Amino acid sequence: MKVASISDLKDRLSAHLEGVRGGDPLLVTERKRPVALLQAVDFDDLPEGMQGLLVEGVAMPGQKNLSADEFLALPKARIAPGLTTAVIEERDEL
Repeated sequence: MKVASISDLKDRLSAHLEGVRGGDPLLVTERKRPVALLQAVDFDDLPEGMQGLLVEGVAMPGQKNLSADEFLALPKARIAPGLTTAVIEERDEL
């Protein structure tokens, strides 16, 4: 099992997650004391609610790593005008 400090995990998150996806659990430490264990998750092990979100298409598992430029090039989310108006009105009330 691999071990990584919190700072190393933050610095190399993508590389560590790639290893976890490949089946290598990762023990996360803070000041050399274990604080978390990261391991791959199987769809069948997810709670029913999360499985439902994935099946309904509300949530999606990541397909690939995106650079910041690729992420920013994605189409903007469409928000219902009624929701936007409600948020603006609520802000104006404050």
